[in-house]
Amino acid sequence: MSTQDARQLPKPSRIQSLALPVDNSQKLASSLSEFLYAANRALRSNAAQVAASLLIVAISYYLAAKISLNLRFSGSTKAALWPNNAILVAALLLTPVRRWWMYLLAVVPAHILVHWTFHIGAMWMAFQMCHNTLLAVTAAAILKRLGPSLFSFDHLQDVLVFLGAAILVPGASGLTLASAVTAFSSEETIRTHGWSPDFWHAWSRMWLTNTVSFLVFVPVILLFASRGRFWFANLISKKSLEAAALGGALLATGYLIFGSGYANPMWAPATFLISLPLLLWAAIRFGSAGNSLAIAAVVCVSFWRAYRGDGPLAHEASIVKVESMQLFWILLTVPLMALAAMIQEHKFASQALAESENRFRQLFEQASVGIALETLEGKLAIVNPAFCAMFGYTEAELHELSCAQLSHPDDLEAEAPLFRDLCAGTRPSYQIDKRFFRKDGTIVWGRVSVSLLRPQDGSQPFVIGMLRDISPLKQRDQELVTLTGRLIEAQEEERRRISRELHDDIGQQAAAIAADLCAL
Repeated sequence: MSTQDARQLPKPSRIQSLALPVDNSQKLASSLSEFLYAANRALRSNAAQVAASLLIVAISYYLAAKISLNLRFSGSTKAALWPNNAILVAALLLTPVRRWWMYLLAVVPAHILVHWTFHIGAMWMAFQMCHNTLLAVTAAAILKRLGPSLFSFDHLQDVLVFLGAAILVPGASGLTLASAVTAFSSEETIRTHGWSPDFWHAWSRMWLTNTVSFLVFVPVILLFASRGRFWFANLISKKSLEAAALGGALLATGYLIFGSGYANPMWAPATFLISLPLLLWAAIRFGSAGNSLAIAAVVCVSFWRAYRGDGPLAHEASIVKVESMQLFWILLTVPLMALAAMIQEHKFASQALAESENRFRQLFEQASVGIALETLEGKLAIVNPAFCAMFGYTEAELHELSCAQLSHPDDLEAEAPLFRDLCAGTRPSYQIDKRFFRKDGTIVWGRVSVSLLRPQDGSQPFVIGMLRDISPLKQRDQELVTLTGRLIEAQEEERRRISRELHDDIGQQAAAIAADLCAL
């Protein structure tokens, strides 16, 4: 082969060189590419997403428990807030029922790891985990069955179901745990673990802690799960700036109310109401989501200031301080959640009413037939543009007239009994063809459909009439009658002509026969 021929041969491309099986680097690159592709498919698979959610729930459970136990008040063995059960309930609500067992098992190692350093014993830890499982499964089952489908908390019925579950389920599960602990543990063991030997006192502490955590944290978690992407996608907006201002005002007033400022003897207990306008602002402007976040902010600020020894409860005993704060949080949360739901329902109803009125207005104004609302006294209250065009009057001029003034006098007597039956309720509606006077004095025929509109508030009913111009139809009918008369007249004339011709022909034939007979 010559040098020139060698130059004309195509050079192997980089891809072809990598495709050679003898190249070890190509094997490594191919293996790495296959591994990355398989890893990408695995991360995108449903199993990977479930595993990631299990890990997130377990880590959140551990961190929440760790923080709650570290922020206990001095002299108290119980945490004032226990978000762990709220996290577990929210996780169960956000997943199908067939996967609940995965999340219940996922939090077991986290629970053991948190309480391992306290050396509470296997039986006591079993009591805790059974109680948490019973509370979470029962609450999630009730809310799955009766609660909101999208966890928006925008409807009063859904909020009432949630409040009932948040108050009753912790009480029932706490009663079960307190009964089991009393039955299987000695009084010394109960005191060792920081429980009160009094049954009802121990139960009330569990009930208050779990109810508060349920009320405060479950809505926040569910709302973040359902609306979080939308919130982050709309961070730069006027409403976001308003939300930031509201959050700053809540934090500032929270530190003012529950901080060292309350120690001033000039301050009265009414200072608790300082944050109420801000909470109402959150409920009205941002709905149930803003209300839940605002309540959570107030709870966290008041808890933190009480833990630091500031605020109105700084000089009370630890147990009394915890119970007083928990009752305050419950009394704050329950009415505000119901109020926010009622405000949202009112907004939805107002929006639906506005949309309905807009559709009716468009139908009313763009209809090709005349539509009029008339009082029982006969005054035209509302007319549409087609009605005005049919009579040649303006809307203001028609408001000064009555339907009787527009009607032909000869047709009023025929319509009077129908209208009386309509007002008496014996007839739902009626239809009649009648004549009307236009503004220029000409007559227009109209087919009127009349019914009675009774408002739901019990006010005076209106007569609604729909009028279609049938003057061309009446004109065609008249032309048809005239044409029919002419045809009948022409037919009669033709019959008479034929009769005359037949009569003359017979007479002529008879005369000819008579002449022939005379000739014979």
